[in-house]
Amino acid sequence: MAVRDLDGTSPETYIADVRDVDRPAMETLAETLTRDLRGKFWNPRWIREQQDEGFSGAGEITQTATNLFGWQVTKPEAVSEYVWDEVQRVYVEDSLSLDLPAWFDRENPYAFQSLTAVL
Repeated sequence: MAVRDLDGTSPETYIADVRDVDRPAMETLAETLTRDLRGKFWNPRWIREQQDEGFSGAGEITQTATNLFGWQVTKPEAVSEYVWDEVQRVYVEDSLSLDLPAWFDRENPYAFQSLTAVL
């Protein structure tokens, strides 16, 4: 943020991907975020597991959205509008047909309120 404040551009941010120690790679923050969001935050299996956790699962979902917002603030070019549109589709519009709004209402309505506030 300091560099962006000084010269108007943000330096690129790279992440070391060492999940496979035989094939380490560097990728941009945007690539890492997108892969992680698809593998976790928008993944119906992960969401169902959070639903099984009830109140705390709802909190975990909200915390993930809050962390994403943190990236939006510190590195806005890494979080595209598509990302937020997909969060809206999955969690508010229930595009995966997981009954998410009703589940949040039952388990932790405050988590849903926080999630929608981040959106």
